[in-house]
Amino acid sequence: MTRLARTNPSVPVVSALLALTAVLRLINIAGSPIRLDDEGTYVAQAFAVSQWGELAHYTYWYDHPPGGWLQLAAWMTLTGPGFGPNAVTAGRYLMVLAAVISAGLLWLLARRVGLPRWAAATAVAVLAVSPLAISLGRSVYLDNLAIAWVLGALVLICSPRHRLSAMFGAALCFGVAVLTKETMLLFVPVVAWLVWLKTSPATRRYALAVFGAVCALVVGTYVLMALVRGELVPGPGHVSLWEGVKFQLWQRESSGSLTDPQSLKRHTIDEWLRLDPVLPLLAAPVAVGGLLVERLRPYAVGLLILVLAVVRPGYLPVPFVISAIPLIALLTAGLGAAVVDQVRRMSRQPSARAHRLRTTATLVVAFLGALTATLWVAGYRDTLGTDEDASMRQAQQWISDNVTSRDRLIVDDAMWVDLVRDGRDRRNVVWSYKVDTDEQVQEWAPRGWADYEWVVSTPSMRANMPDSGVLKDAMSHARPAATFGERGNRVDVLRVSGDASSSTTAATPAFGVQVAARMDGASDPDALATLQSGTVDQRVVATLAVLAATQPVALQSISSVAAEDVAGAPRREFRLTGPSERLQAFATFLHRQKSPFGAESIALTDTDLTVRFPPGPSDVGLRGEPPQAANGTAAVRISDVRRDVPADRLEFVRLDGGPGASLPLTATEPSDYRQMPAGTYVMTTVAQRSGVPVMRQAFTVEPGGTYTLAMFSAGEEGEVAAQLVPDTAPGQPPPGQVVRLLQASGASGPVKLALNAAGGEPTVLADNASYGLITGYGPQPAGSYDAVITADGREWHQPVDVPADAPTTLVLADGRDGPTLYQTRDVAAAAPPLDPPALALPPGEPEPDKLSAKPVTDDDPRQQVIPIALCAWFVAGAAVALTRYQRRQGR
Repeated sequence: MTRLARTNPSVPVVSALLALTAVLRLINIAGSPIRLDDEGTYVAQAFAVSQWGELAHYTYWYDHPPGGWLQLAAWMTLTGPGFGPNAVTAGRYLMVLAAVISAGLLWLLARRVGLPRWAAATAVAVLAVSPLAISLGRSVYLDNLAIAWVLGALVLICSPRHRLSAMFGAALCFGVAVLTKETMLLFVPVVAWLVWLKTSPATRRYALAVFGAVCALVVGTYVLMALVRGELVPGPGHVSLWEGVKFQLWQRESSGSLTDPQSLKRHTIDEWLRLDPVLPLLAAPVAVGGLLVERLRPYAVGLLILVLAVVRPGYLPVPFVISAIPLIALLTAGLGAAVVDQVRRMSRQPSARAHRLRTTATLVVAFLGALTATLWVAGYRDTLGTDEDASMRQAQQWISDNVTSRDRLIVDDAMWVDLVRDGRDRRNVVWSYKVDTDEQVQEWAPRGWADYEWVVSTPSMRANMPDSGVLKDAMSHARPAATFGERGNRVDVLRVSGDASSSTTAATPAFGVQVAARMDGASDPDALATLQSGTVDQRVVATLAVLAATQPVALQSISSVAAEDVAGAPRREFRLTGPSERLQAFATFLHRQKSPFGAESIALTDTDLTVRFPPGPSDVGLRGEPPQAANGTAAVRISDVRRDVPADRLEFVRLDGGPGASLPLTATEPSDYRQMPAGTYVMTTVAQRSGVPVMRQAFTVEPGGTYTLAMFSAGEEGEVAAQLVPDTAPGQPPPGQVVRLLQASGASGPVKLALNAAGGEPTVLADNASYGLITGYGPQPAGSYDAVITADGREWHQPVDVPADAPTTLVLADGRDGPTLYQTRDVAAAAPPLDPPALALPPGEPEPDKLSAKPVTDDDPRQQVIPIALCAWFVAGAAVALTRYQRRQGR
């Protein structure tokens, strides 16, 4: 036996229990439970404190006192920004430390209550090994920090020396506990009763006054903060402490009835019982039993208050039980000690009856212990052996790899800090709860759901989905891009799109059939079958068609990402093989593409080329069907209304390998009609300076049809939005006395165009029309009109003649003094054919690979060393402190 153990036999026991508490919570700490929204919120608020000096990452509205995440911010400052595999796990390490401290304080409290060593060890062991205590005790809940402060206050109140300094310290601890989590106010009756009991009658009132004054002073800092910030009471343009209190006490939605199996309260309690079928059910019996034992009575009253708070109508938070677990453990051990004392008294006389009593008591204890251990097995399996957070990690990594930092996401707060740390603007990573509740966030997204590109749907988000609002609208306009996990742990990454009715952006199988017929004989048969299956991204099909128009293409595979396959997303990755020079030329061509054909990654080796496109809906024109008639021609004219139009040439690549065509672009006004064979084409623009083809859009022309292909500037510099609109239907004569507008004027903002006839009512063709709009045809009697253009508070007038024998397009473009109107007849006369194709790929040049975004990880060695070192330090410190304390007590 060591000298320390000889000095105090409690040391090895306490050390072992504290180590057990730490080890059980460190096992699978990043895997279970799945990261929750509340955890992410507290971590994000601590991150805002440590990084920006703000009380919250959004508007702080006094929903909780900030003491809890101020402690968490201090921990984050100590451990560094890259601590742990993710931000929530970094916070969980602090919860482990808090659990070890709580276990040590529970031992001291049990001993000061008067429990023997074995009973005190039992109380700490229950706290250490309960699956419920492990799971909730390592989650980033403010209750874990607050209950440690409450236990510290109780230990100081029960100090055997009854010093005023102990009462002062207890008041400080309890005040910090309330500022950490306001629900600790439920312990006020217990704390007041113990202060009354543990002080001598001569100083009792003075001790109560000191305790109350110090505690009020600490808690009053919260009120003082609100007063200084001008947010104590409601007022225009700001939140208030009173509104926060009113929400928590009266306005928060109730969790329902305990007797309703569908209520949130019943679901919460069922979740507690799933993890631990024993401890929650013991709460009421041990509380009632504790009332019969004088030394346990204050703690029994405290537990009864918590039990009544659970069964009363109102809101029940999931972590509420954290406050009750130490009391359940203490009362269970205390009642066990009382029963053992009674059995010992009854069996002091050596007799057969006493022997049977001892044997029966031993068997009952063994049976209850075995039963409890058996019931805890399932909880241990989930808590210590199941990676429930895998779906969250995979979704987060997928976002890091596939979603650009410019895109705006609605996310669960559990991954908010990690995405911001990954280099994203905080305005582009929006917590789902704040989408509809924070005015600042609503100002960032004036168009509502349309200002968001992605929604990350997690179990927490789905459980708290509002009935209406921006979040609900975004979800209804989104479709899965990737799905991770299943059932209760499923995480969906959803792409928000205005066309929510479309379930996929895969190319129609008929287009895949056309392109598959053009692949080289060395292509893999399975890859060709996949190409024709209707599960391939339109960009893959269009790209293969363009490559095949220049050189042989040997397709080896079209891959799917597992999570995207589950979500039904089209396959967006393909692999080619061939000579290195050919693959290098393909890679150079693909590196120079722009949205929507810009690749996410391009990996080139000596023998193969792997290309992956970004996720999300990309309808480039291959969702329809090829022309029903294989023969015949269509008439097409080009209206290039891009801003700062470069000297480009258009190249049209026919998907089925038929003859392509080309056309130089030289004017803003619509060109003359030109003939082209009916079919489906991929349009590319070729800059005269670089000679590099850039894929823009695919479209289909029917035999006998007449079309206008309008090209607008879009998005980033160099991007093109192409619209193919029919002028006349195939096989039908052109209508007369109809007019439409092609809005290509952007300098003056949205415009209104009206046609005024002498003595007649004006005809409004468009109102508030923005750049890029092409209206449908509207009837307009033949004759002369005064076209009135209104924009930016000004008016321009221009004469217009509507013919009786042909449809008319009015092209509104930017002129020197404002919008200018061009008039065109939409009739194809004897249209000459387009120029022969001249498509060629540029020579291959070595270029750096497009790499995926870095994962949200950090190799900081403090990630693993600090929590273990701190826990070990506390265990050793607690053992030494306990030894010194009991030396002073003469033990």
